[in-house]
Amino acid sequence: GRATAHRHRGRFRLTMPTKKLSYEELLYADTRFFYNQLWQAIGSENEDGTGRAPLSEYEYDGIDFLNNGPTRRGILGFRGIGKTYWLAGRCARLWYRDPNRRIIILSKAIGEATKTSVLLRSWFEKVPFLKKLKPEKGRRDNVLQFDVGGSIQERQPSLFITGIGGQTEGNRAHSIFPDDVETKKNSMTLAARTELRRVCGEFVNMLYPDRPPEDGGPIDPVEIVYNLTPKHEETLAKDLE
Repeated sequence: GRATAHRHRGRFRLTMPTKKLSYEELLYADTRFFYNQLWQAIGSENEDGTGRAPLSEYEYDGIDFLNNGPTRRGILGFRGIGKTYWLAGRCARLWYRDPNRRIIILSKAIGEATKTSVLLRSWFEKVPFLKKLKPEKGRRDNVLQFDVGGSIQERQPSLFITGIGGQTEGNRAHSIFPDDVETKKNSMTLAARTELRRVCGEFVNMLYPDRPPEDGGPIDPVEIVYNLTPKHEETLAKDLE
């Protein structure tokens, strides 16, 4: 159809013709639809056996902020609310939209961080619309780093995993996800909390330049997104806020 203009409160408002989006276009454009379809594949069964349990509005609220908030943001919550699953979904959606996206996930220990990479690899095997992201033969593919399907070959892998005290120098990313990097040990003393803040302050230097796509930049803006569970009254979250 043709675009038409309507007068509204003294101003003209342009109404574009509606178009029915395909399944792939909805996955690309709609955060809620993407997570809904992901949970249909990996979510828990209803107790009465009537299919997958839907995401709640509370979960959608957190997911929406995680995916569409400002470029420096964080999710704060107690253990067990699903923050790491939301974050893995964020990674999958970024790659679905742009397989050349480079992501770094840091956790309190490298073993904790690898759980997310193992989770993502399992999704590439069993979620139909994510199978195209399965690493191709001959490319990097292990729990510490892998290249998603369809990505161009670069020095930096699609996903790089490390612990908060691990080797980060020389690595670059469009998305940096510190996932529960605050622990009782690294927040116990003033010196430990100061060192944690110093390490986190280096993340901004690991980001690629935030250029627009037409100038060779990523489809989605570069970002630093924290998943945090406070461990001390002087939690890192206070500084980030």
